[in-house]
Amino acid sequence: ALAAREPAEARAKIGKIDRGSARWVGMAVGERVPRVDALEGPTVDLGPVILSRGGAAGTTGLVAELIPVRFQSSLRKGARWYVEGVPVRLADDDGTDQGGTLVAGVETAPARAWSAQAAVGTSPVGFEGGVYPTWTGRAAWRATPYLNVAVETGRAPRTDTRASWAGTVFPSTLQRYGRVSQLWAGAEASVGNGAWDAGILARGGFVEGIGVEPNPMGEGTWWLGHAWHPGRMDVRLGADGIAMKYDRREDGLVPGEGGYFSPPFFGTALARLDVAAHGGRWGACAGVGGGARYQEGDASNLFDTVGVSSTLTGHLGAAWELPAHWRVVGDFRGEQASTGWRQTSALLRVAWGAQPPASAAAPTPLGAPGFLLPADSILCTTGASR
Repeated sequence: ALAAREPAEARAKIGKIDRGSARWVGMAVGERVPRVDALEGPTVDLGPVILSRGGAAGTTGLVAELIPVRFQSSLRKGARWYVEGVPVRLADDDGTDQGGTLVAGVETAPARAWSAQAAVGTSPVGFEGGVYPTWTGRAAWRATPYLNVAVETGRAPRTDTRASWAGTVFPSTLQRYGRVSQLWAGAEASVGNGAWDAGILARGGFVEGIGVEPNPMGEGTWWLGHAWHPGRMDVRLGADGIAMKYDRREDGLVPGEGGYFSPPFFGTALARLDVAAHGGRWGACAGVGGGARYQEGDASNLFDTVGVSSTLTGHLGAAWELPAHWRVVGDFRGEQASTGWRQTSALLRVAWGAQPPASAAAPTPLGAPGFLLPADSILCTTGASR
């Protein structure tokens, strides 16, 4: 999970896609610290994104449109800085909100054994709920050739609904509520030998917002898999799961609650198959997955199933390296539950730089207000970027 990873180990991570959370806020599952030692010149990264969640009968839907714009450049060998601005537009059946956020950060990997990232920013300016500071920090260490450990902390918006993300006003009382953020600290351990990989991540913290008392929470995830590399292909067969628990359920769209997914307990277990092919300046990837979800408590307007349900996931992607240091990456992924609940995301990244940004970090959870976009380790890569 560290920056300076052998090529075989890097290829073994092709299957680390979204870990099936029923919400958008950051479970940094499988996210890998990007390589920064190879970046020698400035890079500009533009990434239009369209996100959609919900839509089943009795659930709350949300469509989000984001355009992360990122500039990064090297500070010295093994370190870089970046700034990122993200215009955001949210829409649901009750209205729309528009805002924008700014993030600044540094990333460093001065040695093969450790790396670190830190960033500070704001929640989107222009939303009904007002602005608050956000941050993220992560330090990782390769303890042995096969064992990696990391610690992290952060604060990011909860993006489950327009109310939790932007804040809103209750019509009958004109009372503001929502604008919810999650604060957490966590630790991760992973093992791998280039063919097999496995890991676990655990987080603890609380969620708070306007008129929302701090709600203690815990969440964790596990993953394991095996990768093969026949010719110009990468194949990974794996499984993963998540678990989350909250002291109080606060998913109501009323003052005193935050409109965010907060079940007494929620868990998933999924199997996944991911395949990637790459040529000199192109790459293509696809994946499918399926498994079960379990939720305690009552059905809610965010997730309409109590007990056990099944779910299917899939993704498609492609990457091209163009003349004059341009690079384009497209990524589409979706999930459909047996109950009718669904979520989709579409991502198009256009980048320019002296160093092709295959190793550049995807927009951070801060930069993409609470939604953890796919990390570069699981976006399609090209033969040239390897």
